[in-house]
Order: sequence, then C-alpha cells, then structure tokens
Amino acid sequence: MTGIAASLWMAGMAWGQEPDCPEVERRRDWVDAAATALVEADLERTRTTLAQLDAALTCGAVVDPEVLGRTWLVQGALDYFEGDASGARRAFHAAARVAPGSWYEDFGSQLRDVYEAASPPPDDAPLGILSLDPRPINHVAAVDGRTHTDFPMQLEPGLHVVQVGPSSDNVFFGRQVLVVEGEQVVATGLREAGTVPAPSLPTLGQADPARDPWLRIHTGLGVALSVGRGDGPAATPTLLSVPLETGLTFRSPAGPWARMAVVAAPLLTGDVTYTDRTGEAVTPTQLGVHASVGLRSPQGDMGVLFGRSWPLGWSARAVVAGRLPVEVPLGLEGRLGLDLLQGGSPSPSVEFLVVVVPDLTLR
Repeated sequence: MTGIAASLWMAGMAWGQEPDCPEVERRRDWVDAAATALVEADLERTRTTLAQLDAALTCGAVVDPEVLGRTWLVQGALDYFEGDASGARRAFHAAARVAPGSWYEDFGSQLRDVYEAASPPPDDAPLGILSLDPRPINHVAAVDGRTHTDFPMQLEPGLHVVQVGPSSDNVFFGRQVLVVEGEQVVATGLREAGTVPAPSLPTLGQADPARDPWLRIHTGLGVALSVGRGDGPAATPTLLSVPLETGLTFRSPAGPWARMAVVAAPLLTGDVTYTDRTGEAVTPTQLGVHASVGLRSPQGDMGVLFGRSWPLGWSARAVVAGRLPVEVPLGLEGRLGLDLLQGGSPSPSVEFLVVVVPDLTLR
C-alpha cells in the first residue's frame, strides 16, 4: 500500500521547553520504574512514566538502544494488559529488533510467550522508506539510537524512533513512528517551533514563505559596468563602479513584488566629468535612486528596473534574482540593460550584486 502515512505517537517538545533533560542513567531508572509499576498493576503510573520517556526523546543525547528496547518491552506489556494484542506484538517486535536479549523476568512466562511469538516479518517482505522534512543540514539524524546520514532510507516495517539535533549529544526533536510499506515522511515541525538552527534552505530561484514577509529590508553590494559608445561630443565613457544600495522590497503572496532603493556607486575608472549649471565639474561617485517591479517564478524573481543617477542620467534594466542555497541569508541579483547618459548615446550595462536578506524583517 504505497503512500500510507506514518502513524505518529507523540510529537516532541523543543529542548528549549524542557530544561530538565534526563541523563541516560536517569532514563534507565525511569524505564525500570515503569516496569515495576506495571508488575504492581499501577497502570496509570506506567503510562505517566512512558510519557516522560517519550518526551525525553526530544532533548539531550540520542536515545540508548538498550533503554529504547526496554521502553518498548514495557509498552508491549502495557498494551497486552489493556487488550491491544496487535500493539503488544508491534512493541515487542521493536524491542527485540533494537535490544535483542533484553527482558524483565518479573513480567512472567505468559508475557514471555507473547514476546517470543512477535516474530519478525519474512525476509522478502517489502521494506518501508523513511524521509525527513526538512532534511537535516549539518545536523545529525538518528533512527533507533543510531545516527544516519542518507535519507530517504529503507527500514524494516514496525516501530522506530527518529531524532534530529546539532550533534548526537544534543537533539531537539524526537518522535516514535510506525513505518509500513511505502514512503513515510516525518514532518519535524521544527520550523514552526522556531528551533531549526540549520533549516532546509531553498535553492537559487525558489521562494521560501517563512523568509518572505510582505515587507523586507534589501541591501546589496556588487559591481557594475557601463560600456562607452560613440565618438566626438556624443561619446559616452566606459564606467566601472561598485554600487552599494539599500531599500525596501514589498512582496505579495500572490507573486508580484516591488522595490525602492537608494544607491551610492564609487567609480573604479576614475573621476567622471559632467556639466551642471555652474559649468564643468568632476565626481568620483554616482548617487541615485531606482524602482523595480516584477513577479516571482520557479526560476527566481524576475522584473524590470528604472533608475536615475546623479550626475550622469537614467537607466533601465532587466532583473533576475534568487536566494543562495547556503546557511547565511544571501542571494544573487543580475541586471542587464542600458544607461541613458546625459548628452550621449545609450550605453549597454550589466550589474551583478550579492544581496543580503537578513532575518530581521518588517512584517
């Protein structure tokens, strides 16, 4: 049955919400206490302790396979006493898989027979496929107490534990998952919880709604080349500059966007001569403003730009931009068009900018 969704037991809490994270030895004490409570027929205390163990999957070190196996032993016994025979077989099978040989003798022979009857699936049984969304970047992901790097991954059907964190000693997400035939996608929900140090970033040209507020600060630094043309009085110089710009970008969820920015562009080709009301003058820097509008598409942000620079004239550009697939909030923007310089011929121009998209946004 391809495409069956994962059955999830309990969603984890972020580590920042669970300051008292138990160490491995304390978790061993908890699972032994849950087993003792079960033998004493204190089912409520057993359930409470199992819930504590489940919440502990979301903090501290990756779960110890022995502790996990014993937790599933207690869960299987609890399911059996509560009349859930299939749940008992599922938990006992998971316990035998991750911690073979573990058993509580106080559970008695009747439960032992149920445990031994929880046979694994045949060797040719279809495997399940486990994926994580978002896929961890520069973080560890562990399945059943052992770290893995390749996702999606094939797993034997049954109960499994998935954990994610910056290191094997510091996880911030944990969840029990029932893997069945077909692909199981575990949505960690970490972005919504605000606990993703390394989110799954979009590639160049892909929009990320979580980082696309309706009003965003825009800052860019790059290089611009305007190719001189013509001879005589109508000739225009070749200009190479380093534009630094800042402004605001307005983005609509439907796709349109608009930007207003101010620019300062020191000239690398030396001072430029121009004529104003007082006569001939020179300047080493262009100052300007520009406005651009466009649409978002799968290939990136695309649009047109119109600007006015002082002292040289007007400009028109086609614009293509997108986010970089890196952890820092950077993007690239390319522009191609014409400069309409005062008293001269239109000059072909090209610009490349690195754009900073800070997390500090106006919403």
